[in-house]
Amino acid sequence: MPENFKPENFKDIFEALQKPFPSTSIEWRVTATNRDKSKALASPYVDVREYIQRLNEVLGVSGWSDSFRIETFGNRLFVFCMLQVKFPDGTTIIHEGDGEVVAEKGDDYQDENLLTTASAQAFKRACVKLGVGSYLYKIPQSWCSYDPVTKKLLETPKLPLWAMPKEEREARKTVQKPVPQADPVPQTVPVPQTVPVPQSETGMKTNFVAVIPSGICAGKTIPEAFQVKPGYVRYLAKNMTPTSDEWRAVQEEARAFLSAIE
Repeated sequence: MPENFKPENFKDIFEALQKPFPSTSIEWRVTATNRDKSKALASPYVDVREYIQRLNEVLGVSGWSDSFRIETFGNRLFVFCMLQVKFPDGTTIIHEGDGEVVAEKGDDYQDENLLTTASAQAFKRACVKLGVGSYLYKIPQSWCSYDPVTKKLLETPKLPLWAMPKEEREARKTVQKPVPQADPVPQTVPVPQTVPVPQSETGMKTNFVAVIPSGICAGKTIPEAFQVKPGYVRYLAKNMTPTSDEWRAVQEEARAFLSAIE
């Protein structure tokens, strides 16, 4: 909570909602792998319970409510979350978020795991419209060492300093502050940098194989396009009307990719 937090102040409320989650709450999911599966592309996410806790802390348990509706279309299960927030002055706003999962052959739409996944996704997307967790979309994905047998990352990506709560940032700055010495010795300290490496040099190829045939991201796979034009990938997944089998394959992978990272 910000210092001198006043629940009747809208600015304070939204600042508290938008505050980054503790770095210990950040988890990383694999969204793609390279050709030999020795590297994986990792995206950050936070468990849905952290979102619920944030709403309770800032708005109070009686300051918000949610409801869900379920729809199915072919092998797709859609869940829509209606999030209603009541502010101290009586103002009420409603935001809606959607979640989607693809049922494999033989899966039951009533399967608890499918419903839980889609419901959590829908709830988070509704919360993002209040600013909760919105910063997570700005954290760059990272290529990390990966174990294809256990399907787990072998290293944890570094979280940017700006993506940490204020108290964590200040604590790290205090720890990293150099101690003055009587006779300081000049040192050259390497500064870690993330340097983009051309695709051709890494040889990386994700398991998303469909290539966008034309347009602003022509020739790119869905993960490659998302790194430069995330909005375009969302358009392909949700708004595009496929005009060929090639475009239909692209849309399928765009939906699968967004479902994995969001």
